Amino acid sequence: MAATKKKSPVKSVKSTAAHKAPKKAGTKKAKVASVRSFRRSEETVPFFTYRFTTQTLYWIILGGLILALGLWVMTLNMQIQKLYDQVELNSAYTDNNFQPAAKAEKAE
Repeated sequence: MAATKKKSPVKSVKSTAAHKAPKKAGTKKAKVASVRSFRRSEETVPFFTYRFTTQTLYWIILGGLILALGLWVMTLNMQIQKLYDQVELNSAYTDNNFQPAAKAEKAE
């Protein structure tokens, strides 16, 4: 019998270093910024200064709208509570004055 040569199951791995793209001509390396220690920056504008800007106007308008909406909801709630009170008074009045027909005949 003739011996047959078997192929090995492991594939050869080619080096990735051989497949690097060539460097472009004329490219310069970027300068690396030196690391400095942290320090406080100087204040350009004092913290508690007040300037009226467009954002200030927007916040005033938004605050006014929120307050107006809150007042509107409160007045609606008060009106609904008044209606509930009237309905309760009417039902209490009719419950106290209501007499069934059988009791009304005996009373006469």
